[in-house]
Amino acid sequence: MSDSACHRVFASAQSLVACVGYELQIPRVTARQKHTANSVCVTEAGDEAAPESSRTETYFRVSNFNPFVDFLVTELTDRFTCHRNNAFLLQAFVSYFCCNYDVTDL
Repeated sequence: MSDSACHRVFASAQSLVACVGYELQIPRVTARQKHTANSVCVTEAGDEAAPESSRTETYFRVSNFNPFVDFLVTELTDRFTCHRNNAFLLQAFVSYFCCNYDVTDL
């Protein structure tokens, strides 16, 4: 799913950039880099002679899209885990579940 979603986002971004008259390109990548992501710009098949557009899409998927999706999932999980726990405590006020809880749990 990640590949198809990334492809749709990349195609949309590519069409918007083309309207302005630019082309999406891979940033300059050095051979030795310490402090930033320096992913290898190859396709899934490992073909370094792949068309530039697929190499560019692979670069942006690995460098930007996948970390953003991971961040989004983590934030949503962290945000709603607390709410879910509080919602489960509210069921103590329902008479069917009240015998399962102690007064100190509330």
